Amino acid sequence: MNLLNKSTLRLDHIPYHSSRVIRLHLSVILAAHAKGEVRLA
Repeated sequence: MNLLNKSTLRLDHIPYHSSRVIRLHLSVILAAHAKGEVRLA
């Protein structure tokens, strides 16, 4: 049960954490794009 609770807790935190990371990443990309420094691999 303890392991299950930990797994559930992680799953509950993933969406929030991912959305924060994605927003930060997008803001960095947009800032670089505004400067004309975007290079897509």
